Amino acid sequence: MLADRQRHEAALAESEQRFRQVVENAPDPIFIQTGGYFAYANAAALDLFGAGSKDSLLGRRVLDRIHPDYREIVAERMRRLDQEQQKVPPLEERILRMDDSPVDVEVSAVPFHYRGRDGALVFLRNITKRKQADSAVRASQASLALSRQKLRNLSAHNQFMLEQERRSIAREIHDELGQLLTALKMECALLQRTYPGDQLLQKKVDGMRSLLDNTISVARYVVSNLRPPALDHGIIPAIEWLAEDFSLRWEIPCHLELDADDILLDDTRATALFRIVQESLTNVARHAMATQVVITLRRQGSLLQLRVQDDGRGFVPEVVAKERGFGLQGMRERAIAFDGSMQVAANPGTGTAVTVEIPL
Repeated sequence: MLADRQRHEAALAESEQRFRQVVENAPDPIFIQTGGYFAYANAAALDLFGAGSKDSLLGRRVLDRIHPDYREIVAERMRRLDQEQQKVPPLEERILRMDDSPVDVEVSAVPFHYRGRDGALVFLRNITKRKQADSAVRASQASLALSRQKLRNLSAHNQFMLEQERRSIAREIHDELGQLLTALKMECALLQRTYPGDQLLQKKVDGMRSLLDNTISVARYVVSNLRPPALDHGIIPAIEWLAEDFSLRWEIPCHLELDADDILLDDTRATALFRIVQESLTNVARHAMATQVVITLRRQGSLLQLRVQDDGRGFVPEVVAKERGFGLQGMRERAIAFDGSMQVAANPGTGTAVTVEIPL
């Protein structure tokens, strides 16, 4: 019996010696805790904790070297390891060095029996640099997002000012130029009535009146494109006017599916949607070679969905984005300005669908 006991103790001593040789020379910090106290720490662990010697760390409470934000969860993990002998998943936490400076670490631990006591074998990995890099990336992303938001705000402001300028110019053309042209037309009529027998004069005045009529038509067209009067009555009348004008001008049928009669949009949102439809129809006319267009406006839950779909030749979005993507980008920015989104579904030979959604 005595010999067996001696052999057993010798085997344990040899096993512990091999364990120490492996763990002591390990590059990663490793320590053993029993009963919530440091029982062993290799050189890397002593260095991580900033301990000048083993005596300054061993025998101390483990929780005293854990950052207060993590003590509760670490205490529960230690209970599971010590009392229930259960494995615990890796955890990112923060320890305190001997000078109380914090260090971010990733901790793995398994139940371990050491010198007759239940405890845990704990592996640590210093992740401070990774945390700092992650923090720098997040800060960079936040800064980039802020810069993008500022650009979008600036773009939205510029769009607003542009629409205000368009409205002002349209009003000036309608009021000032319109009155002048009407007055000239009246003067021509008066001139013809004053000299009814002068055939040469009558002919010249007829030509002048024809030019005036053409000028008035052009002025009305310019006013309508700058600021359609229909837009003052809401988005639906504006889209109806736009579709009718498009069909007449390009001889392409434009069908409407407007299921949003109860939608009330402020002027800024209505104008943004109008410009998106206008740009979409311009793209259809210039590039699509389509035989028909369908414009859909409907409520989708808390969103207002607008879709402009054609049966044209389609395109490859990535190629178009490089060659002439400013129009599409401008449309997308209009949607984003109202926390909305825009999707373009297009493939060669299958037509194009532009879908915009904005919150109501």
